[in-house]
Amino acid sequence: MAPAPEMGRPLRGHTVTVETRSSRSLAQRSRGASSNEPPSAGFAGTPKCRFVILENFLLAEELDALMRYVLGHAEQFESAGVDTGGSKSRVVRKNMRRARVLWNTGEIGRVIRQRIRSYLPWVLNRLAIPPFQVAKIEGQITASNDGEFFRKHADNSYGVHRRRVVSYVYYFHRRPRRFAGGELLLYPTWYENGKLVFATKPRSIAPRQNRIVFFPSSALHEIQTVRCPAHDLADSRFTVNGWACR
Repeated sequence: MAPAPEMGRPLRGHTVTVETRSSRSLAQRSRGASSNEPPSAGFAGTPKCRFVILENFLLAEELDALMRYVLGHAEQFESAGVDTGGSKSRVVRKNMRRARVLWNTGEIGRVIRQRIRSYLPWVLNRLAIPPFQVAKIEGQITASNDGEFFRKHADNSYGVHRRRVVSYVYYFHRRPRRFAGGELLLYPTWYENGKLVFATKPRSIAPRQNRIVFFPSSALHEIQTVRCPAHDLADSRFTVNGWACR
């Protein structure tokens, strides 16, 4: 087993073993991914800013399949909205969020959600979240292009979304990378006298290829503005993002 990484530092590793200093063979990586063995390391963060980062979450052929799927369904992306407490549907608010969403994630989306489900007990342990009965794992594909962003928000603020417990963001993009920005800013969040309290100084997590990040759905976070001069959807900062719900 690899030694545990230092708290708060990004991790290097492979799909499920998440090595911090050494590398294993491709055969070992492939075997681990196919059997969905739990990672042996991978926690990063602090008690007030908990998150888990895993590198190389998908195998190369899976990542290629995901990229082909996205490019083949480019016309099905639609403007992203936000959920409000008094609304039953999403509302497009360009001062709050600018992005495009593909709701149907296809077969590769199912593969990703199944892998997340298999890792979830380990993730919950690292996030210090008590185990719970997972009702569903939601997912969508988001494309963020030039000038697009998502202002500060939490994922479980309203209505049925209060069932969201763990949020995840999986990053991918066309090679070579043709965008900049789009960092995830994660704000330390904790309970004080029964109320959620948010710090003003966030942790910044880069949208690195084939990286997945897990964090509590109650955590305040935002997406910094993306810069993509070509304005081509195919060059976007892509994510498969969603939530594990109770």
